[in-house]
Amino acid sequence: MRARSSVAAVGPYGREVEGRVLIDSDLGARGIWRIAPAAETNAPDVATWRAIRAANNPPAFESLLSASLLADLQSWNDNGDPLYGGRAVDSDETRAARQRYRLEGKHLAERVQDELGPRWEVLYNGGVDGWAWTFVLPYWTTEPSDSLSEFG
Repeated sequence: MRARSSVAAVGPYGREVEGRVLIDSDLGARGIWRIAPAAETNAPDVATWRAIRAANNPPAFESLLSASLLADLQSWNDNGDPLYGGRAVDSDETRAARQRYRLEGKHLAERVQDELGPRWEVLYNGGVDGWAWTFVLPYWTTEPSDSLSEFG
């Protein structure tokens, strides 16, 4: 049984969501990141932040997602360093590999959305050479896809 967060937030489409996650990679990471609600990110001090975080009690990813999906996210994350790390070589081959890598990230984000269900929002980094935060458009909605490109 999946654990559920007791605190809901309002997502960009005006519907309540239990949480938001981002699918992206970084050295030593897991490929999935919790997006903190506004109340947490806007806390005026550390003590308030800790109190809000404790009240939200975000569930562990292990209680929300299957072990096989978490393993696939970890594997995908680990494969990103040769493409984006300090030793990455700029070439046609690298650019093509980055496109395949981001497409795989999109498919993982869709799997995460399927497992979490409609009360969660899943974003992924759809950019190949830069940032392009993109919402997964779940099959159960007809709302237009949204893209956040505030990072260039």
